[in-house]
Amino acid sequence: MVISQKSRVEIIAEDATELSPLVVEANANPKNYLACIVKPPSRFYLVGEEYIITEPSDNGYYTVFLKCHPDNAPVGSYKTKYFDIIALFEKLEVIEIPVQKIEVEPEIKELPRDQWKQMDLFGF
Repeated sequence: MVISQKSRVEIIAEDATELSPLVVEANANPKNYLACIVKPPSRFYLVGEEYIITEPSDNGYYTVFLKCHPDNAPVGSYKTKYFDIIALFEKLEVIEIPVQKIEVEPEIKELPRDQWKQMDLFGF
């Protein structure tokens, strides 16, 4: 007995030109927090290390970012029991300050000629 693939599909509308709008979550821009690890989730984490975490999702997980690179991709998603929130984290603006490079020439002191001594490299 051969079952056709056509029997497994149900046609809802013949001419579906209207697309449904995307639903934007109310929490599209979650708050970020500075948090430290109280119970390492794996051997790669140490107690007291600081990370940036988002508000916990409905399933009880934080999205975790590196403290030094909060704008990069997250490093993981962990349960709330592993972190202790320290403070609200607000994005810091980086201010670039021009650095002046100062070149210091080393001071070379030369011995007076009467203190010069002839060196013999091959004399044994």
